[in-house]
Amino acid sequence: MPDSYRCVNFLFSESMFETLMLLFVDKSRPFSFEDDADIVGETLCRPNGYLTFDLEGSGRNWLAENKITLKSPHTVKDCFGMVAKGEADAVAINEFTGRSVMKEHGLGDQFNVLPQPLSVLGIHAVVHKTHPRANEMMGLVSKGLQDIRDDAPTSASSKTTSPASGLTTRRRQC
Repeated sequence: MPDSYRCVNFLFSESMFETLMLLFVDKSRPFSFEDDADIVGETLCRPNGYLTFDLEGSGRNWLAENKITLKSPHTVKDCFGMVAKGEADAVAINEFTGRSVMKEHGLGDQFNVLPQPLSVLGIHAVVHKTHPRANEMMGLVSKGLQDIRDDAPTSASSKTTSPASGLTTRRRQC
């Protein structure tokens, strides 16, 4: 990945925020996900145009090696519909989008959100390396993030913990 277009042409900050990619499953069909072996042979749903690198990274190769089937309809709501009809086993989407769609469409009584994240994705500030002030801007972002971390109270919610074995974690882009 260090020679990818993104890594060659952009500067990335440290992670400003991390989001969990979770599995949303039909309550009427038991589904368990504790480690990567549990997902082999399953059908996941993630809308067309959404990222899939977390399904391939860290040696998973779930798509390349046909370990899973991925359905990709137009919308997240369509994915929930496919799971409800038994056409997919789980919606694999970030926690905020999945919970929002569940709430918006009254699906809370029909779906469970599995607690084990499929992956943890960092959100970063990005600036093109050709910008005349790229290093200055990234320095300001980095200082601001460090100031926030220095001022943050130490609590269970602010400590960084190690992900579970096999969990794809994207903390830095390059």
